[in-house]
Amino acid sequence: MQLFQPDLIYLKDRHQLQTYQEIKQVLNQWSDTCCTNIQWNENLICKMTLILDLLRKNTFKQKIELYIVTPSDFNFLYYQKHLSDLLDERHFVISTMIYHTLHDVIDDVFFCSRRIIVCDSALYQQNLGSENTLIFPVSLQTIDETCIKINQLMHPTEKEVGTEVFGFET
Repeated sequence: MQLFQPDLIYLKDRHQLQTYQEIKQVLNQWSDTCCTNIQWNENLICKMTLILDLLRKNTFKQKIELYIVTPSDFNFLYYQKHLSDLLDERHFVISTMIYHTLHDVIDDVFFCSRRIIVCDSALYQQNLGSENTLIFPVSLQTIDETCIKINQLMHPTEKEVGTEVFGFET
């Protein structure tokens, strides 16, 4: 008696064709370099293409974490309320941690991929941002303007289209 268990058939669309061709080229180059005579399973190459494409899509659509640095709990709640009301929740996740110094938040979130820090102007220090960290000074009077600036980073006007935010072109 024989048991046949066919694999799923993985189909790629035209957007994944370039990735598929690059994977196939790398595998063939590896095979030539190592002097092996390997028959690559086309279906498994398609599966690898789909997985890599899914990883790429999920990486770029990752939400940006937003942290609030303020000396008082009242200011934190005030800023958090304005940020949650005025920012697009599809793009941002607002941290519930209260940070009282800028160095605390930078040390805590060092390994995050992309983040925005809204820092009370009394605690703000220049040149602490990085390629993946944007720091905005804010006060009780300027929180609305800061929210507008942050939203404009994610949704540039027609004049600003093509600018990069966190290394990704908008």
